[in-house]
This record gives sequence, C-alpha cells and structure tokens, in this order.
Amino acid sequence: WTAEDDESLRAAVAVVGDGNWQQVAATMGKKSGQQCLQRWRKSIDPAIRRTRWTRDEDVALKSAVVLYGEGHWAKICLHIPGRTDMQCRERWVNILNPSIKRDPLNDEEKNILSKLVAEHGQKWSLIARLMPGRTDN
Repeated sequence: WTAEDDESLRAAVAVVGDGNWQQVAATMGKKSGQQCLQRWRKSIDPAIRRTRWTRDEDVALKSAVVLYGEGHWAKICLHIPGRTDMQCRERWVNILNPSIKRDPLNDEEKNILSKLVAEHGQKWSLIARLMPGRTDN
C-alpha cells in the first residue's frame, strides 16, 4: 500500500462508509474488498489507538485472555476498544504473559541460543518456541 492508496481508501470510506468493502474496492483500482477491509481495520482506521497501553487496557487484556484463551485475538480485541488483534497479541506475548522470563540469559541459555542460531539462523519465532519463557524480541 502506498500513501496515495491509503488516502484513496480514507476518501472511499468517507463516502461509502465501512460496511460495504466491495463498493469501497470498486473505487480502489486493483484492490479487493478484503484487502481494503484488512488495511482499514488493521492499519489506518482512525479509531485505532497508537498510544501507550493504560493500566485499564492491560487489565482488560488479561481478563480477555483468561476468558478466551491465548490465541483468540480477534475475540480478545473486542474487549479493548481501539486496539487491534495484533496489538493485543503483541502486548500479551511480549509484555503481560506471566510466563515470560525477564532476567538476562544465563550461561546455559546463551549456549542454547548460540546452538539454535547456528542450526536455524535468525528465525526468532522458532527459536523462542524452543526456549520456553523467552520471546522472539
């Protein structure tokens, strides 16, 4: 998506609304309704909050994860107005998940990390799955 595409999408949504994505797409050239919907809802909708997370949002996120289980981000984000499913996932996975180890890597973990990088390269999400408690960040 270019900056011009984003402006065209904003203009189309201003005229058509955010209920008929096929009609929005008809104004966008080669973009599909699904592409327009995803770009709007995940990136440029002005309702998306881009500020620091508040304590209340963190509480709501923790409660929603308990309610639905980790991984049901589309449902979870409905409990945190203005936050996307991706924002909720990232906040949980990298900040709020109580199983995250926050201390520096110990010598054993450093050795494991070196071996995993040698074996898999810089595939951080895979490496994080192989190092419980550590995130890909």
